[in-house]
Amino acid sequence: EFKKFHGLKESEKTIRIWIDKGYIKGAIHNEKNDTYYIPKYSLPPYTKHRKSSEDKIFINIAKAVLDFRDIIPELFYISPARMNNILKIMEAKGFISSYKEGKYKYYSSTVNTRNVIYMKRKEIVELLSIPMSEIVLKYANSNN
Repeated sequence: EFKKFHGLKESEKTIRIWIDKGYIKGAIHNEKNDTYYIPKYSLPPYTKHRKSSEDKIFINIAKAVLDFRDIIPELFYISPARMNNILKIMEAKGFISSYKEGKYKYYSSTVNTRNVIYMKRKEIVELLSIPMSEIVLKYANSNN
């Protein structure tokens, strides 16, 4: 059902591996009877083009939320702390938004998400070099 609902091309074996590795939030593998449970709100992980340069990761996060995929920091080639910082910058600038489903945090697209895909590398690098405190301050002032 999960595969069909999300239009996934990945095999059921791959989906089981994702569950066993914890890449599908809230999903459970009952080993006693070898059954899998995936909550309705769960999203498949984004597994395409997880580049190591931060500007490409920035773009791929936008692509992930536009494709209704979950962002699993462990699948990207970057430290969890830096990934968290990129997500905070993108959220503060209005490129993505976050929401909670149960105890899990997810990200979704905004009206500005598609703009990220067309941004020049220089623009992204400049955004990522601004201290987080300055981004939060600018974002707070722009919403007043």
